[in-house]
Amino acid sequence: MSEFDYKNYPSYCLLTKGNKIFTVIIDTRERIPLRFNDDVLTVRRKLPEGDYAIDGYEKTGIVFERKRIGELIACLVPRERKEKPGTNQNKEGRFYEEIERLIQHEKSYIVVEGDYWQLKKYCDDGNTLMSWPAVRGLEARLNDKIEIRYCSTPQLAAQFIFTKMRLWLKDKNIASAQL
Repeated sequence: MSEFDYKNYPSYCLLTKGNKIFTVIIDTRERIPLRFNDDVLTVRRKLPEGDYAIDGYEKTGIVFERKRIGELIACLVPRERKEKPGTNQNKEGRFYEEIERLIQHEKSYIVVEGDYWQLKKYCDDGNTLMSWPAVRGLEARLNDKIEIRYCSTPQLAAQFIFTKMRLWLKDKNIASAQL
């Protein structure tokens, strides 16, 4: 895809392949970002929270935090049993701090790249200190504030994120959602 000078145009006015679209911001800390369809414009920029957001709405709108199953488990399990959940000394503490920031957005998602049953099997097989009831408990605690969605492939994760962004914009009556 050729470079387009998006800075001179609002995101909702950009045209590609004849469709009005919006720009997806991909956080610069994403080592291997999701690949969106060719007609979706993306830009790499540091996001205050999350990994994916809509340009112009990244501070309060819809935001997506992407985790692979192994990353999610690493975030949820203290490195040592002695550590208290939610402390700043481990990934788990940073994860819960990030959740607190994600909650400030109008709509937040944690997109788990992997199958729901794959995570259950991983927990049930004793591969982690995290139990399946603990994972379900986290989902129940967060469900009214942050939706957790499982996508079995990176392609499905990208499609889910794009679709939810488009629907969010459409609900807000923003012209770019008319795809």
